[in-house]
Amino acid sequence: MIGQIAIDNVLTNQAVTAEGLFRSALEKFTFSDHDKRHRYEKANILLAYGHLLQKWEKREDIGKRLNNESYEIYRSLYGQCDGIDDAFKGLTLTQAVQFQM
Repeated sequence: MIGQIAIDNVLTNQAVTAEGLFRSALEKFTFSDHDKRHRYEKANILLAYGHLLQKWEKREDIGKRLNNESYEIYRSLYGQCDGIDDAFKGLTLTQAVQFQM
């Protein structure tokens, strides 16, 4: 839930607030590696947060790392969840973020 609020803040150009919410979502929410829904939600948060950081000077590398981590989670889920397979096939980072938002 916090992750979605952070994404909403990105969309309304409240980047600093969004970053705090992304951090909170990643630090406080206990993601289960065995729950596909948790892994998918974590990937969404990492993707959107990484996209935000890539727009900030001197934070681009962190953003790229978070996006790579999100892609690895999406790849691990490929074929396991309805909708993921076709939703992200061939999308660029920007398109994938916009799809989630």
